[in-house]
Amino acid sequence: MMKKQVITSIAMGIALIGSSVAFGQDAPPHHRHAPTDPETRAERRTQHMTDALGLTDEQAGKVKAIDLKFEERMKVMREGQAEERRTGMRTAAQERDAELRNVLTPEQFEKLMALREQRKAERRKGATPMERPEHKE
Repeated sequence: MMKKQVITSIAMGIALIGSSVAFGQDAPPHHRHAPTDPETRAERRTQHMTDALGLTDEQAGKVKAIDLKFEERMKVMREGQAEERRTGMRTAAQERDAELRNVLTPEQFEKLMALREQRKAERRKGATPMERPEHKE
C-alpha cells in the first residue's frame, strides 16, 4: 500500500513537471527574438547574404534597399487575407529575386538559390534553424 502511494506521488509529480514545461514555452527558440520591424528584418537578411555570398559594400547597400522594400511589403501583406497574402507574397518574392539578379554576380545568385533549396529541404525534414549545419560548430 505504501509503495503504491509513493509511486502514485512520483508519477503525479512528473506529470506536473511535464505539463508545466510543455505549457511554459511560448515559441521555438528560433522565433522568440525574431524581429518584426522591416528595418531590422532587412538588416538581418542583408547581413546573412553578405556573410553567405561575400557581398561587396556596394552590393550590400543595394541588397539592403531591396530587402527593406521587400520587408515593408511583407509587413502590409501579413495583415491581409490569407489568399491575397499568399499570392502577394509570392509575387513580391519573385520581384525581389529579379532585382537581386541585377545586383549579384551569376555565381552569387546561383549560390543564393542553392542555399534556399537547402533550407527548404531542411524544413521538410523538420530541422529548426538552430539545428541546421550553419549553426553548429
